[in-house]
Amino acid sequence: HDAEMRQMQVLLECEREEAARKLLELQENCADARHQLEQRIDYWKMCYEDMLSHLNFNPATTKLRNLEAEHKRLLKELEEAQDAVAAEIDKNHNAEVEIQRRDERIGELAGRVQVVEKERDGLAEDLVAKRLDYERRGVKLADAEHCYDRTRKDRETFDKIKADLEAQIENARKENNDLVAIINKPRREACVQSSIETSNFAQQTDLSYQYLETCEELHLGRGRRERLDALKKASHFVEDPEEQRDFTTRVRQGGGGGGGGG
Repeated sequence: HDAEMRQMQVLLECEREEAARKLLELQENCADARHQLEQRIDYWKMCYEDMLSHLNFNPATTKLRNLEAEHKRLLKELEEAQDAVAAEIDKNHNAEVEIQRRDERIGELAGRVQVVEKERDGLAEDLVAKRLDYERRGVKLADAEHCYDRTRKDRETFDKIKADLEAQIENARKENNDLVAIINKPRREACVQSSIETSNFAQQTDLSYQYLETCEELHLGRGRRERLDALKKASHFVEDPEEQRDFTTRVRQGGGGGGGGG
């Protein structure tokens, strides 16, 4: 803006100087023309007087008429020169008015430039403050993103552990339901006609261990530990711990039916 204003001022000053120079030239030309015309008028006056004197003594009317026509022509040229000078004066006045108007416009623009420069300085300060606030918010955003990533990873780990635990719980529930179904298996009482011959004898047997090893219900049942503990305590009633560690059982043998129990 300053460069444009200076350029406009230089142009206006140049135009003003050019107009002043032209006006001075016109004034000088006008003065020279006036002086020349006055000299010519004086000259023609003298000629007129001379011719008049000659006319008084020598009637040369034709030549006198020519001189009068030349005089009128010179007067007309003088009027035209005066009109041209007046037009140049008016033009110079208009140029001065235009220069004054442009000077006022330049002053107005200079005031607006100062206001704009103040606004620019305020905006620059505001920009610095906004930039600092932007950087602070960027740091906060980076911290928030870091916390979010960490929370998201923890949540993913938690969801994975939760899914694993839910799967384990579901498997345990299924296993529990299967065990409950095995324990609560429906039973019926049945009667058969058979002839059974039994005899009592005492012997050491491994039926209990074979039964425990082959029976899936006893391996998976809730009362397995209680039964094993009861079997272990049953051997405490004998005096010698090395004699008859295993319990004795009664076995029934028969031809029609079959079965054994411990």
